[in-house]
Amino acid sequence: MNTPTPPVDFVVDSSGVATVTGPRAALADRLAEAQGLTSNSFQRRILFALTWTGKHVYAGTVPADEVMRRRRRNKAARASRRLNRKAA
Repeated sequence: MNTPTPPVDFVVDSSGVATVTGPRAALADRLAEAQGLTSNSFQRRILFALTWTGKHVYAGTVPADEVMRRRRRNKAARASRRLNRKAA
């Protein structure tokens, strides 16, 4: 069985705690410091679980007919904006 490669670099210690490593970890640390946040093992585990799946967190939470309706409206809005830019 092939295990998918996670989209972030991480290290899992003997207790199962995942820690993000590499350039993304440095960026995450700088952002956390700027916002006055600290990282704990629970937060790292959640981050690991969300990034390991490679799926969107809210995937499948909106019915398909609603998605189609939104896409139709967005397509019409884009066409309208395009026409308005040409007219201006």
